[in-house]
Amino acid sequence: MKKRNNLNYINGAGTSTTPAGSSNNEKLTFFQKVLLVRWTNSLDIWNAALTLDNIVEELKTGVLLCNILKFHQPNLDFTGLSMSVRAKKPCLNNIEKAISVMYQKGVPSRYVLTAIEIFEGTRVERIWLMIRAIFEVFALHDVNLLR
Repeated sequence: MKKRNNLNYINGAGTSTTPAGSSNNEKLTFFQKVLLVRWTNSLDIWNAALTLDNIVEELKTGVLLCNILKFHQPNLDFTGLSMSVRAKKPCLNNIEKAISVMYQKGVPSRYVLTAIEIFEGTRVERIWLMIRAIFEVFALHDVNLLR
């Protein structure tokens, strides 16, 4: 039996694009972004409902990012995470912790932004690609364990 590409659901109907086949101009469709927001909300890890309009802003403290990773890897240790901050330095520290885990767990480096890029939120399309890469590495890994 031919192995199906598990990424079709997020990559769009009928495509088999994977992170390895990406280009610099890669963008997610509106539908793909909606699916990623639904997935994130389904984790029930955030106080407010996440939307297409607020998810990038909510990622800026690093807490949401760490919560997503911890949901899929409960043994992760985010000791010293600053939970309710908006100041730049604690937010960057939180984001750096998440970035370190993403590298350790195999999120492709081309999809991992710098802490400054995430905090400033100016590279929105790249942030969406990073969220998709996290989904592929963490959520699809969990699904594949069930096979």
